[in-house]
Amino acid sequence: MKPKYSVRKWLGKYESWLLHLYGRNSMLYNDKYLERFFSHFPEASGLEQFGTPDILAYKEWLEKEGTRSAFKVMQEIKALDRFFRYLTIDCKLPLTNPAKPFVKNVKLHSIIRRKKDSLRLEEYKRLIDTCLKIEPRLLFWLTRMIQGIGSYDRHMNGRQASWMLRRVAKEAGLPHVTMRHIKTSLRHGLWRSIIKDWQNRFLADLGYKQGTNSHLQHIELPGDPFGDIKLAPLNVGTPISNSSNNPLPVSGIANLQESTEAQSP
Repeated sequence: MKPKYSVRKWLGKYESWLLHLYGRNSMLYNDKYLERFFSHFPEASGLEQFGTPDILAYKEWLEKEGTRSAFKVMQEIKALDRFFRYLTIDCKLPLTNPAKPFVKNVKLHSIIRRKKDSLRLEEYKRLIDTCLKIEPRLLFWLTRMIQGIGSYDRHMNGRQASWMLRRVAKEAGLPHVTMRHIKTSLRHGLWRSIIKDWQNRFLADLGYKQGTNSHLQHIELPGDPFGDIKLAPLNVGTPISNSSNNPLPVSGIANLQESTEAQSP
């Protein structure tokens, strides 16, 4: 029986989506775990054939091997969860996410982060808020850096910006943050989160609001290009033609007599 949702087809679409959106490293990282999972079930060729018992059996098999820590096992389960979330949410496939019950919701404040880790969006926004208070010139520098504009057009050199950043980072409670740290975080994907946050603010300014279902809900605004335009009724004069479709004379324009001779333009 031909599978309804082929594993190879949708796995290829997902990896192409990862490649274009998150880069080659992210694609290879998820591909390693997904290929291992699907090779564990060689008889299954359709995504609709997988259920929660299959994820449970695969998780127990990983744990029995003894070569992976609990953290590594959870990373593989999370890779499966991301794949099925892509299918159900982004692609709107009528499937269930069998990996969802096995993913633990870890609270971010309970994670001990290393100083060399990439910045999160909340930490970057904290730096920006502090820049507005004590060093507005540094805010201009950081904004230009995100836009990809070279340091030659940021109105101060990198040494001055680094000196200002040390002061701002200390005031914001992030003394380990340096200019190199910010640049590395931007290369690792922080710029995507910043652009997404800017776009959400832009939509909010236009009158869009985000509901509890995380889908944007549209409200009617003045000047909305998709709204109905209501105009006051115009003063309509005498029609040019009557119901019998015979032309009526218009005041100020004399009727021209028909002539067999051609008239000059």
